[in-house]
Amino acid sequence: MPTTNALSPSLVLTLAFATALALQLLVQLWLNTRQVRHVAQHRDQVPGTFANHISLAAHQKAADYTLAKARLGLAHMAWGALILLGWTLLGGSTPCTRRYCNSWRQGWRSNWCCWQRLR
Repeated sequence: MPTTNALSPSLVLTLAFATALALQLLVQLWLNTRQVRHVAQHRDQVPGTFANHISLAAHQKAADYTLAKARLGLAHMAWGALILLGWTLLGGSTPCTRRYCNSWRQGWRSNWCCWQRLR
């Protein structure tokens, strides 16, 4: 039996998906970190353009809100990535797919796609 070193198409797509997800997370983390650093560095001074209209207390409150929102955004981003990985690569969508296909099979016996998937 000959062996081949070629990667299966399924593995290539899985690796491409995981790489794209990792790159997206890294870019979002980098942008979020830049935003947090900039807001934290300029928290104690109102920009000159707005100095006549916004008090320092209001500016600091807005900066604190922005920092808290950014931290929550990081947690949300990580949780979303875990859910996405669970649904796509760890088989989380399989029960839903089976239920959907079973309901179609009972009503329409000619649905070849779902029938083949359940075999």
